[in-house]
Amino acid sequence: MAYHGPNPGSSRRRVTRQQLDASRAAWDAGDFSAEWKPWRHMAAMTAGIIDPPAGDPYDSWADDSPSPRAILIRAIRETPKALEQAICQARRPTWEAVIEGLLRTRDRLGEAADEREREWQAVRRGEMTHAGSIARVILDSLSRADAA
Repeated sequence: MAYHGPNPGSSRRRVTRQQLDASRAAWDAGDFSAEWKPWRHMAAMTAGIIDPPAGDPYDSWADDSPSPRAILIRAIRETPKALEQAICQARRPTWEAVIEGLLRTRDRLGEAADEREREWQAVRRGEMTHAGSIARVILDSLSRADAA
C-alpha cells in the first residue's frame, strides 16, 4: 500500500495499488500536457490528490461553467503561487478543494486591488483639488494684474 498526502483524522491518506494504477491510467488517458507534471506531483504528495481534474483538453476557463481542468490550467499559467498555496492548504484531497482555495485567494486579491484603486482615486482627487487651487490662484493674480 502506498501513502500520499494528509487525510482528515489521520496523518496520511492511504491509497491502494489499484487506486494508484487507476489514477495513473486516468492521467495518461486525459492528454495532459507536460506543464501539469509538477502540479500533479505536488497535489499527490502534499494534498493526497491522485486523480486528474474533471474536464478535457479543449475546455476553456471562459466557458459559462468552466471545468476544474480549465480553471486549474489557467492557474498553472497565470497564478502559480496561488495554486501552490491552494494545493498546500487544501482541506480535502480533491481538486475542488484546491479550486475553492484559488477562489478565496482571487477574492482577497480582488478586494486588495479594489482598495488600491480607491486609494489611487483619492490621491488623484487630491491632486486635482490641489491643481484646481493653483489654477485659481493664478487666475486671481492675473485678474488683479489686469485690474491694476
